[in-house]
Formats: sequence, structure tokens, C-alpha cells
Amino acid sequence: MTAKRGGVDPYASATKLFLAPGLLVNGTLRASHANQNTLLRFDSSRQGGYQLEAELSVAWPLRKNLALGAEFRFEPSEPAFAGAAFIEDAWKDRLIA
Repeated sequence: MTAKRGGVDPYASATKLFLAPGLLVNGTLRASHANQNTLLRFDSSRQGGYQLEAELSVAWPLRKNLALGAEFRFEPSEPAFAGAAFIEDAWKDRLIA
């Protein structure tokens, strides 16, 4: 197994607040070497090195103390050392805050 304990995931992120509708949008582009959100460490054997992963979140306030939102994050689907047993779908969730 060629997994490492540590690594670096450089990323660029941008957030925009649209004032009229009160909509908050955030986008992130991450260059990742990690397996499964780093839960299975970093993989030094991955072909081509870093893989670009996108993340997006949106929040919309319904009133002063209540907002609805959603998040979506792409994930690497197969660690090189584990095979098909560890395939993971993209992360997505909805929120009420």
C-alpha cells in the first residue's frame, strides 16, 4: 500500500452575496491527492498526481433567522490501492439554518 499520512490540498474559493435576493453562493476548486476526503489518507500512486475536485454551496435566507441551503462536493471515486470496494459518490446535502 502506498498511502501517506500527510499531504496538501491547494484550493481556490470564491463567495458572492447577491444582495437583492439575499442569495449566498460559494464555489471551490480543489487540487487533491486525497482518497475519499482524506479518510483513507493520501495516495502517492495515483496516476497523474493531483485531481481537480469542485465544491458548490448555496444559501438563501427566508427571513432574519431562517435560511435554506444546499451543498455539493465531487469526490475521487476509487482509491488506487483499494479497488472497487471503496467507490464513493459525490457528497451532497441540504440544510436549514
